[in-house]
Amino acid sequence: MSTAYSTQATSKGTPHSSPCLKGQRHPAAFSVKVNKMSTHWMELTVTWLDEEWGTERMYFRRKYGSPRERTDEEKTVLSEHYATMPTLELMRLVPDRSLWSIRTFARQNLQFERRRSLQRNGALSPNVSYNDMQFAQSKGIPVNEKYTNWEALSISL
Repeated sequence: MSTAYSTQATSKGTPHSSPCLKGQRHPAAFSVKVNKMSTHWMELTVTWLDEEWGTERMYFRRKYGSPRERTDEEKTVLSEHYATMPTLELMRLVPDRSLWSIRTFARQNLQFERRRSLQRNGALSPNVSYNDMQFAQSKGIPVNEKYTNWEALSISL
């Protein structure tokens, strides 16, 4: 599910607006790659020009996914199951749609209200898709995290 974008800097580094202390090197990157890991989670991998820094990775969660039209299959699934299926099971059937997206479709296209008892979703964030939950769980990322710390992938000495 990943889509990669990358860029490369020159050996002189990249200009930036943060001040540097005299004698310190700029934290310039040799390459930066951004991969889409799930609906909202992105992976950022940086290989630094300074070889001692090596390559690092972190994950961050975007507030919004990529807007796209619902497929006919998604519309059918939501129309047939929204009223009666438990929330998590419904999300599993449309794994790239957040709870907000699902509820928006129901409000705009279906002629009934979901019963209140079925709307309770406990700890589910309305802006998280089933694929987001699966990705975060596979990486050990807590539910409410917006980003992870940088982790070293390789260090060249």
